[in-house]
Amino acid sequence: MSREIKNVIFDLGNTLVFFDHNLFYSGIASHEKKFSTKEFQSYILENSLMDLIALGKLSGEDFYADLKKKFDLRISYEGFLKYYCGIFWENKPMTLLLDELFKEKQYNLILLSNTDRYHIEYVMKEFPYLEEFKQRIFSFEVGYLKPSDGIFEALFHKYNTIASETLFVDDMEDNINAGKKLGLQTLLYLRHSDLLDRLEL
Repeated sequence: MSREIKNVIFDLGNTLVFFDHNLFYSGIASHEKKFSTKEFQSYILENSLMDLIALGKLSGEDFYADLKKKFDLRISYEGFLKYYCGIFWENKPMTLLLDELFKEKQYNLILLSNTDRYHIEYVMKEFPYLEEFKQRIFSFEVGYLKPSDGIFEALFHKYNTIASETLFVDDMEDNINAGKKLGLQTLLYLRHSDLLDRLEL
C-alpha cells in the first residue's frame, strides 16, 4: 500500500500532538472561582465561539472581550491566552516518526488543521519540529473547517495534490469520511501502530 502513497496529510490535534479543550475551560473556571466549568464551556459551545475563532471570523481579543463581559472575568488577556493555548502536549511516538519521515523524504508531508493563529503560534514554539511541515493548510486562513469539502479543495488547489496518491491521517471519523468521499486514502488515527503498519515502518 505504501508504494502507492506519495503524500501524507496529517491532522494536528490528537494526531501530531495531543490536546484537551477541557484544560482551558476548567483552568479559567478555577482561576475565576465564580462559575462552573460546565457553565463556561456551554456558553462557548452554544455560541460556536470555538468554530468562529478557528474560521478566522473571531479574533482572540474579541473572544476574550465576549467572555469577559459575559462572566465578568478578572484575568488579563495575556493570562487568558495562556490558558487557551496551554492545552497541548507531546505525542512522543509521533515525534519520533516525524523525525524519521522528515529525514527520509519518502513522502510529501502536509499539515491540515482546524485551528486558529493563537494555537498555531503556540504549538510551533512548543513543538518546533512542526516547522518542518512546509506545506500547511489552516482553517483560519482558508475559512473552512473539516469536514467541509472547502478545506480539502483548498489543499488540492494550493499544492496540486492528487487524492488517490495521498494518505489522510485524522482522529475524527467525520473528517475521515469526508476525505474518503474526495478520493483520499485514509487512516483513522486511534492506535499509532496502525499508522506504522500503513506506512510499512
